[in-house]
Amino acid sequence: MTGMPIIDHLKSTDPPWIQLLVFTPRQDFDLNALHNQFPQFILKVIEGASCKTLNEFFVEFSRVLEFPSYFGRNWDALDECITDLEWMPGCGYILLVQNADQLLSEEAKKQYDIFLAIMKKAGEEWSIPQTGEWARPAIPFHVVLLVSNDKKETRSDWALPTVYDQADI
Repeated sequence: MTGMPIIDHLKSTDPPWIQLLVFTPRQDFDLNALHNQFPQFILKVIEGASCKTLNEFFVEFSRVLEFPSYFGRNWDALDECITDLEWMPGCGYILLVQNADQLLSEEAKKQYDIFLAIMKKAGEEWSIPQTGEWARPAIPFHVVLLVSNDKKETRSDWALPTVYDQADI
């Protein structure tokens, strides 16, 4: 993403597919402006404060992403559903996680690492065109964790590429 404004990056199928956006507490994250930049995309907002535990995480993701009733509320089921999304067709997918400092904050770090791995894998899978019975073009899929600068240090290792300037959004 070097040198590429974040808006352009989110419209691409290029990695990184998950990144951290740090903003100052005085900034207002303008979700409507972002929505206007991506009229054909599915843009979903996940509330990190509602995802402190693994159970809360699966409930929130299932609710926001409108997962089918068969969603098993486990990592394998998330992996399966996040790379399908046939019930929400779009030209691209952007998941914004607000208050990301609270995401899985009451779980062992391993759970956060599994989340990152699944989201990266999903971005990679969406970026590859499919042929045959399930043919589709490459589709942008990105996850942006949003955290204010004053809460960034609550997690010692985000393990993500970080964007510090919201000016591009």
